[in-house]
Amino acid sequence: MRTIIIQDLNYFDHLSDFCADLINMVLSKTEDHSLLEDCLKTLSTQTFGQGETAAARIVAGFLEEMSVKAPRHVLRLLSYLVPHLDTDSHTLRMAVVQVFGNLVKSMSTSLPDDRDQVNLQSIMDTLEERFRDVNSFVRARVLAVHTDLIKEQALPVSRRNRIVGHACERVMDKSSTVRKRAVQLLGELIRAHPFGVDGGELDGELFRRKLAVIERAIGDMDISDQHAAPRSSLGNATTIFMQQKYYSDAIAFCEQLEKVMPWLASLLQSNVKTEVFEVIDFFVDAVNYKIRGAEEGVRRMVHLIWEKDLTSEDGVKRSVKDHVVDSYKRIYVDADERLSLKEKCLYTANSLVSLISQSTQSELTSIDELMQIFVKRQVIPEIVVQAVFAILQDPHSPPIQKRSSMALLAMLSKADKRIVEKRLDGIVKVGLKSGDDPLLSQYCFQALQSIALVSENEDLVRLPNDNVLFTRTCDYIRLYCLGTEW
Repeated sequence: MRTIIIQDLNYFDHLSDFCADLINMVLSKTEDHSLLEDCLKTLSTQTFGQGETAAARIVAGFLEEMSVKAPRHVLRLLSYLVPHLDTDSHTLRMAVVQVFGNLVKSMSTSLPDDRDQVNLQSIMDTLEERFRDVNSFVRARVLAVHTDLIKEQALPVSRRNRIVGHACERVMDKSSTVRKRAVQLLGELIRAHPFGVDGGELDGELFRRKLAVIERAIGDMDISDQHAAPRSSLGNATTIFMQQKYYSDAIAFCEQLEKVMPWLASLLQSNVKTEVFEVIDFFVDAVNYKIRGAEEGVRRMVHLIWEKDLTSEDGVKRSVKDHVVDSYKRIYVDADERLSLKEKCLYTANSLVSLISQSTQSELTSIDELMQIFVKRQVIPEIVVQAVFAILQDPHSPPIQKRSSMALLAMLSKADKRIVEKRLDGIVKVGLKSGDDPLLSQYCFQALQSIALVSENEDLVRLPNDNVLFTRTCDYIRLYCLGTEW
């Protein structure tokens, strides 16, 4: 039977699944794994060159199926799989990587014994070695396997920081496929991070402050007298040392992510649009988890709002522009569902005003286009606009908030001039009150310009000469527009 199975695996592509089912049936009925051992042993002695893709693909499919159907039996025969990692066929190396991933998932769902722990560490070490495989397809498969392990909560916590380091290295890979997989892995590592004691955010500065407090507490401990201390004191000492290890790991986790942020921001200019989608999604998650440096990437990705081409690289037509709009909506507009309606509106208004205040002039040009799209798609409701106007009118608002809220109203009014028309008196009173803040007045004039915008089906409406708009504008020009800033 072994000879027939080996022949089938070498020549018939469609029989790999049937061979795996046959061996699994034998294992389930007899618990005799000699047939599986004979097959794996024979396959381990075969050599597959780069040109033998068909045979390698059949064997690869067989190995992957066996690792899913009979993982415990395959685990006992692990030594027969390792030689395939040295073969010239990247297809077989990819298959072994996938097999190892399936075995790790299988071990995570059962109670491991000491032997399983040894096998697990050996498998994980071997998988980590494949991060630097010479073939980009193998490197991409390793990253995908680790991403799957995190989703299935099968990756050992003690390995996470090392995996973050490998993923950060692969972000700089020469292959776009590998870079995309690395970004996906980093995103999954962030979403499933184990450092949730302090609220779940990955704030490196917070972790450093916590660690400093713990290290001072350790320094105050009289470690030399621990042997004479009561058991409760020893328990407290153990807890403190565990907290020190926890925060040290959290800091190392955050520092690796912070260092790779500039490189990820540069990938926003990639010609491979599916890679750009992954980077955009990563920055959305990074901002939500308060990772330092993520805001810079979010500000840089706003320039992608001018992208007009659709991409169908993954079989589905998607627009980078639409993806950017949705991402900014998730960050700055969508609020926590647990908040009340009023709190949601205040959150959105303050988030948008903060975005304006932290942006450069070039970024404001792109944000202007983004805000107009928000209005056209009815992303920003009227109650949020009213909250922005309240910030502008609040006498206690700092000058930068007044300028930012005025600039935001000017941007929104380009898509719907009624936003300014309804609040004309208030905008003029605040924006043209005095000449102390020329930038605020400049944004006010930009907002007032929207009133003159007329659509094709709209009649031109003339304001009376004594309208407050004209009187305030004339007074302002006569009194304050003589400076060089104008």
